[in-house]
Amino acid sequence: MFVDVILLESDIQDALLARLRLRRLPGMRCRVRHVARMSDLPRAIELCQPALVIMDLLLPEVWGSLAVARVQSIAPWVPVMVMSAFDAPGLDAELDRLAPAARLRKSDDDYARLPSVVADILREGYVGAERVQPWPLSA
Repeated sequence: MFVDVILLESDIQDALLARLRLRRLPGMRCRVRHVARMSDLPRAIELCQPALVIMDLLLPEVWGSLAVARVQSIAPWVPVMVMSAFDAPGLDAELDRLAPAARLRKSDDDYARLPSVVADILREGYVGAERVQPWPLSA
């Protein structure tokens, strides 16, 4: 199975690390399109029709839960996974409300888990507004 994933990440080193990890999805092949700015996301979604958006919470134009809400408003049918080291007071409650498909921190352990978490999300048939459950694979 071939899947397209958009990686919304402003830090090039984090993007490269995630890309390397996503080459090893169990049971499927993954094409990753890296986007560094929120303003480039609509065009990327139009070009590849992704099965998943993996995003950081700290972007040049927007950050925190507003970033997740913006992605969900641009493409509400695409599940969103958060992978970030960003934290702020009240962020967990806001992310619970927005219910991303999963949430990982930028740590060695979570980068190692990334391929299996993404594969599980895609295998579960998690699409659009039909959420399996909030944060099914979060740390």
